[in-house]
Amino acid sequence: MSFLTNLSLWKKITLLTAMGMILGIAVFSWLSIRAVNAATDATLQDRLTTAGIVAAYVDQEMGRALSEMKSTAEGINGNDAGDLSAQVARLADTYDKQSMNIDSAYLLSSNGLVIWSSTGDQRAIGVDMTPYNSVSRVIKAHDATISGLVMAPVTSNPVILLASLTGDGSIFVVAIDLSESSIAGFIQPIKLGRTGYVEIVDENGVVLARTEPGPMLSRFEKSDHSGRFAALIAAGKPTQGVCHTCHEPDQKIEKRDVLAFTPIANAQWGVVVRQSEAEALAPANQLRQSLLLFGIGLVFVSLLFVFVTTRNVGNRIRALTVASQRIAGGN
Repeated sequence: MSFLTNLSLWKKITLLTAMGMILGIAVFSWLSIRAVNAATDATLQDRLTTAGIVAAYVDQEMGRALSEMKSTAEGINGNDAGDLSAQVARLADTYDKQSMNIDSAYLLSSNGLVIWSSTGDQRAIGVDMTPYNSVSRVIKAHDATISGLVMAPVTSNPVILLASLTGDGSIFVVAIDLSESSIAGFIQPIKLGRTGYVEIVDENGVVLARTEPGPMLSRFEKSDHSGRFAALIAAGKPTQGVCHTCHEPDQKIEKRDVLAFTPIANAQWGVVVRQSEAEALAPANQLRQSLLLFGIGLVFVSLLFVFVTTRNVGNRIRALTVASQRIAGGN
């Protein structure tokens, strides 16, 4: 307080005016940061909502496929080749309406060995399918399952396996050929600007389907965040945020993507919505730029106001001081 006491009136006015200006700018800056953060959070939440809607649709479609497969499996009692072929043919007609193509179907013994194959390939007979996680889960949990992307027995085609117990305790397995199916058709209608695209990833982080304008999908391609997605699928947790990526097809260019992820209930899969940060957060960036320009203008106007005000008040104080000195001198 002694510091303020020793200051002249003009300096006190200048100091108080500057402090008021600084406080006003600080409040404006705080409100601006909150507004930008709110706009960013709204964008991320919007992408998470989109991922959730897509995941719900994919979950519904795969749930229907699994339900049809379970109904077929429950009607199997014995390993009559003619009856099994007819059952698979009816199931194939149902799946065709969902744009899913059956690569092959298998009847397994209770311990996971192939005892019948729709392909008629004798090389499949006796093959142990317990190394497939979906088959081993059926044996252990006695519940129908959907696998991630695997290689089909004998043919090694990229397939997903739907497995369920039959009426007589054996295991019925259907392999869906992804190269001939339109799993991507479940997510193709989603459009997210020039850079946004959607992926379906399995429990191992392998990409099952990807929409344009994402990079062209290669066989058994792992996502650049495969470990993270696998952990989220296992935990059943959705998430959203900004991530680094480096998966350009022709050149290594690090960029930042806005990413939203939602797991799927009927399969150990997840839906990923990705978009470049520059495009996704463009409204928030524009708001930040507008507030910055407005803030610079506010500082300039405030400084001008302080300069004009203190100069005017200072001149008047000096005039009063001179007049007081004259009066004290007898004028």
